[in-house]
Amino acid sequence: MASEGVVHLLSSKILFLVIFCRNLSLIYGIELASSNGYVRREHSLTKPFQAGSMGLQFWDFGGSTMITNNYIRLTEDHQSQKGFLWNALPVASRDWEIHLHFSIHGSGDTLFGDGFALFYARDKMEMGPVFGSRDFFSGLGIFFDTYSNQNGEHAHDHPYVSAMISNGTVNYDHDRDGTHSQIEGCSASMRNVDGDTYALIQYLGSKETLTVMTDIDNDGDWKLCFEVSGVRLPTNYYIGLSAATGDLADHHDIIGLKFYELEVEKDEQTVQSAGNTDDIVPFASNAEAHREHADDPTTGSFSPKVTKVFTWLFWILVIAVILCIVGVVVYKKQQEAARKRFF
Repeated sequence: MASEGVVHLLSSKILFLVIFCRNLSLIYGIELASSNGYVRREHSLTKPFQAGSMGLQFWDFGGSTMITNNYIRLTEDHQSQKGFLWNALPVASRDWEIHLHFSIHGSGDTLFGDGFALFYARDKMEMGPVFGSRDFFSGLGIFFDTYSNQNGEHAHDHPYVSAMISNGTVNYDHDRDGTHSQIEGCSASMRNVDGDTYALIQYLGSKETLTVMTDIDNDGDWKLCFEVSGVRLPTNYYIGLSAATGDLADHHDIIGLKFYELEVEKDEQTVQSAGNTDDIVPFASNAEAHREHADDPTTGSFSPKVTKVFTWLFWILVIAVILCIVGVVVYKKQQEAARKRFF
């Protein structure tokens, strides 16, 4: 009988702890994850979303962004759109990880673009030329570039995932796909994929390390895109997502985002050197040395898109001239044949 009482008492206490933890997560937005730390719901996006809603809890949106039950569409497969989605609360965690579930798809087979970006930045809700957001931002930008006609001379294939750290004085050179300011990148065939596509962005402020991984095969296996050290970012910046279309277009959909606050073991030296992490100036020791924009020597002052238009016009003109010459020759031969028959 005594043993049964002990079991009953233990069961009651376990039930109490479960209820307590559940209530704690509901109140403070903290959810215990299996191995990654804690899911912070105030920095996360989980469906079902409220279709036609005038707002999302803890998130603000604008531009062409449209909310449905199953996804948030930053842009449609139409030209000249810009959409954004920004978290309303700053991130106080120094060590964190984001799991991003997204979909890029459209009707274009050979021509499509431009892509979307995930930001961890000081300023939010400002539209601009960098995948729908402002240039000269302060913080981190992860760019999912799908522009089918790559700009400039570089070795990588598209689509392309890259990262950039800016302290507010460095611009993103879209005409060079950001290669003038990136810290690292990798090619990833993430457009018009049959299954789900995911990206993992991990920043360990205590170790000054940024890691980006992808799962575009929908096999649950993260593949390393890149890992770089010497990255310093402050706390209390905002998470944002934005996308843009230009002459080319695609659907850019956000299906889910989970933000994990990580628990990382810190040595005494790391704790002492942390100081006020809000005052850190964004910096990456492995960033490309800044280069001013220069037009391609083969195209002069024209952009690649304008050059492509002129190339098509040139060949159309050549074909038209050839057809005219052929037409004149045929006409003369017909006239000569008619005269011979007359005489």
